[in-house]
Amino acid sequence: MSGEIAFRRAVVADRDAIGLLWVEMMEFHREYDPAFFRMKPDALDVWLKYLDECMGNEEHVILVAEAEEGLVGLAMGRPGEDPPPFDAPRHGFITNFVIAERWRGRGLGQQLYEALAAEFEKAGLTELRLSVSMKNPASNAFWQQMGFEPFVVQMRRVVGG
Repeated sequence: MSGEIAFRRAVVADRDAIGLLWVEMMEFHREYDPAFFRMKPDALDVWLKYLDECMGNEEHVILVAEAEEGLVGLAMGRPGEDPPPFDAPRHGFITNFVIAERWRGRGLGQQLYEALAAEFEKAGLTELRLSVSMKNPASNAFWQQMGFEPFVVQMRRVVGG
C-alpha cells in the first residue's frame, strides 16, 4: 500500500475496477442509511450502463487514483445548471467520490478532489456542488474540510405502506 499514486482520466479498461469502487461506496453509505441506500439486485449492471454513458460524454469528468495494486479512488462529476429564473453560474456537480477503505486517512481524498476541481476550473466552472447524506458524518466532515458548506437541505418523508 505504499508507493506512487497516479491521478488520471478513466479509460474504458477501468470499467470493472470502477464498478468495484462504486459498490464499496454504496456499501459504506448503506451502513449509515440502509433504507435509502438499498439497491436492486442488478444495481451494479444498471450503474455500469450509466458509467458507459458518462464515459461517452466529454462534459463528464471521470478521474481515478491508481496505485500499484490497481484503482484506489474515483471522482466523477458533470456540469450542472440552476433553473432558468436563477442568475447563478453554471457549476460543477460531483456525482460520485470514493477512496478505497484501505487508502483512507492518507490525504488521497484531498488530492483526488483537487484534481477534479482543477478539471472543472479548466472548463470555466467557478462553483462546485455535491450531495452528501446527512447521516454520514465521515463524508460531511471530509467535504467541509474541502471548503464546502451546506446551502440547501433536501428532505424526505416516507408515506404510505
